[in-house]
Amino acid sequence: MLTLEREFQRITKNASFGFPYWQWEQDDKSMFSENYYGVPSNNASPRVNVSGDIINPNDWNTICDVTYWNRNINCETAWKPCNPANDLAERRPLQRGGFSPYLPNVVEVMIAIAAPSYDAADDSGQYFRNDSRASFRSRLEGWNMICSAMSCVGFNSDNNHTQNDHMHNVVHDWVGGQMDDVPAAVNDPVFNLHHCNVDRILESWMQRFANGKNSSNLLPAYVPICGGHPGHNRGDYLVPFFPLITAGEQYRVAEEWGYVYDELVPANIKDSDIPDCIDILAENSCPICDANGVCIDCTDQTCPLPNSQPIPLTPDSPDGNNSYATELSLGIGLGIPLIIAIIIIIILLCCVIALKKKSTKEGNGGGYEMTTKT
Repeated sequence: MLTLEREFQRITKNASFGFPYWQWEQDDKSMFSENYYGVPSNNASPRVNVSGDIINPNDWNTICDVTYWNRNINCETAWKPCNPANDLAERRPLQRGGFSPYLPNVVEVMIAIAAPSYDAADDSGQYFRNDSRASFRSRLEGWNMICSAMSCVGFNSDNNHTQNDHMHNVVHDWVGGQMDDVPAAVNDPVFNLHHCNVDRILESWMQRFANGKNSSNLLPAYVPICGGHPGHNRGDYLVPFFPLITAGEQYRVAEEWGYVYDELVPANIKDSDIPDCIDILAENSCPICDANGVCIDCTDQTCPLPNSQPIPLTPDSPDGNNSYATELSLGIGLGIPLIIAIIIIIILLCCVIALKKKSTKEGNGGGYEMTTKT
């Protein structure tokens, strides 16, 4: 992202140019408008051409996206270098519309940040995209099963996008169009905003361990050293960017790169409090934001009504707690004790009635009357 920013600074002759980040974990869709990044945003819509003042089928045409327009293309054609001039002449429009109906929420991001190590091997000592749950990298990419506000989502063996993809991955699916095709994704300017936010989440994880001291020396060791995907090992170079730099050398807090974020994601969920979905209910059926049987944070973002979208915040709930969350807390906080109290009262009344009957019977037979006080 820094390399690309510097290219924009050179082209625009503006040394202060910088990409903003898209805070998708806050469900912010405000940038998808005619005068910003074009419409549509997405609600699991079919693929359609993007329209807007800047991004539109006439003025914003895509390049190097033959794999998007021809999903069954053979490898020889797919790996053939593209010709940007020829592609622009074909006037292929930017499209959006994808498979995912939702964006990850802030609690899911906090769950990712709780991971104890940057990456981690599986039980056999191998590094794969869906590594063990201890891997922050795997959680952030979107391969791990995580209990979220919407459902139990993450890597699954089937070919359903909403089950396979999570976190970073599902944002690509949500935008859709070229963004949902790896070689073509950068045609959409949202790509850069998305990845700036991914870097911001990475920085939030780093600061969790650096503890605000901005020292990379406090971070857990970078792994894998070897055995990982090409480009992911500590000594691997990220190509084709120059000057060459290894993956391990990039493992530094943002301040050491010369920039800071105005706001990071809170890291106040402990990894030990986050259950695996499969440990909660059978067949990966995950209750809403359940952490050891307790809601992590009952707000509109984490505890929507079952089978529904999150409830909007009400004007009288500035702290983020909506009326549903309040009713939920009242139901759990007062309902159970009230039921217990009623049962106790019923038992006492039954005892009183039984004692009265007994005392009356004994009084009639013995020549005296017993009174019972409660």
